[in-house]
Amino acid sequence: MLDLTVIIPAFNAQSTIAGAVRSAVRAGARQVIVVDDGSSDKTSEIATSEGAYVISQTNQGAAAARRAGAQSARFEYVALLDADDRLLPEGVKASVDVLVEHNDCVLAGGRTVGVGRGGLERRLSLWPERVTTDSLLRRGHAPGPPGAFVWRRSTLRAVLDDSPAGLWPRFAEDYEFLIRASLLGNIVMHDADSCRYEWVGGKSSRSPESSIRDADAIRLHYARFASVQVEPRSPQAIKRMVYMRQSSEFAPRRHFTHWASLTARAVWSEPQFFVKKVLDRAGRRTSLAPRSVPLLSTIARDWTANPRDPKARMILLFFRLSQAAMGNSPVRRIVAAPLEVLYRVTTEGLLGLELRPRTKVGPGLSIFHGFGIVVNDQAKIGRDVQIRNGVTIGHQVPGGRCPIIGDRVSIGAGAILLGDIEIGAGATIGAGAVVVKSVPAGDVVAGNPARSLRALNNHGAGRNVSRDQNGANND
Repeated sequence: MLDLTVIIPAFNAQSTIAGAVRSAVRAGARQVIVVDDGSSDKTSEIATSEGAYVISQTNQGAAAARRAGAQSARFEYVALLDADDRLLPEGVKASVDVLVEHNDCVLAGGRTVGVGRGGLERRLSLWPERVTTDSLLRRGHAPGPPGAFVWRRSTLRAVLDDSPAGLWPRFAEDYEFLIRASLLGNIVMHDADSCRYEWVGGKSSRSPESSIRDADAIRLHYARFASVQVEPRSPQAIKRMVYMRQSSEFAPRRHFTHWASLTARAVWSEPQFFVKKVLDRAGRRTSLAPRSVPLLSTIARDWTANPRDPKARMILLFFRLSQAAMGNSPVRRIVAAPLEVLYRVTTEGLLGLELRPRTKVGPGLSIFHGFGIVVNDQAKIGRDVQIRNGVTIGHQVPGGRCPIIGDRVSIGAGAILLGDIEIGAGATIGAGAVVVKSVPAGDVVAGNPARSLRALNNHGAGRNVSRDQNGANND
């Protein structure tokens, strides 16, 4: 057991409160307080039956409920848990250990496991920078839900005082709590999973715009107090954030239509945000092109390789910028998802070319008459490769490996390259060839199935030489 109190504000939470209380007990809490914030269902009865201490009050909101719970907390450390979330024992213990070891730390937090529609789970990344007043105000949101953190009881009670004056809105109150805590001391994050957070069903999910507007009001309020320069969010930015929050509830592979629709709306709401994200990375190295080649150099090579084809130039520019925005980080890929959707809608839907940003492609790619090209994103394409219309590069069986295309390979129109094969540097694939076996460097293949023309020519030349020699002997 830990010297830990868990406070759970609850409003009409009869379907989830038992699970929340049990997770608090499993995490080692010696006291579990459920503050029933004016529920009209059986929340109080169920919480009591699970062994929680229940405080009942008229409906006043989560901030007031947490204040009431904090006044009754008996133990040194306190966790705030929403009624539909779950504490994870390893992360809670790690947070308590941090507080024990670091006297200057006012609260500690770990990673969050987000749960979306259909049970989709996603482990959220920690911020790369420290959680400070400045970073909280500049980002405009908390690094995790309330359940991801463990507080010192004294800090929580100080935060709930009205000095400085608080806003205490109906939404984003956990964000305000963290800002106020950051004014009192250090916030330390660790890598252990601390909370399972339900993206769907909570008040922020039901009213995302209200949540974002309240968070922005909090941000501006404390920015004035802390003398931090921040700008209010524009209506376009708020729309973009609403759509991004809604899209995060869906798994792209399971609910692609909903996810794509919402992410496309996010891009349409504030396209300059996504352009800036890409340009901020311009000059950094793309994670998918060879690491020795900077992004701008790669774009220049592509541009030079397509001198009379503005469509190919624009496709490849969009492709490289989408790659650069995504990077290797899962968080970057989530942030860049709207850009990827816009890229795919443009290239696949309008131009009939499937070359996804996850595909590894070296610089200097030439695309001739690009309609009908399909490249599986598991394929690898080297430098200075030429691809013509109607080419397909993919696997032979679902989930199988895809071709590796060497440098300076030329692929003719309508060619098909399938399976775990390698096309050597400088090889030429004839138009309409079906290639299912590796091709040596410098070779020329054609036909269905593809055969080496050089080998056939050499074989034919050998036969002619033999005839000449035989003829000479006969003379």
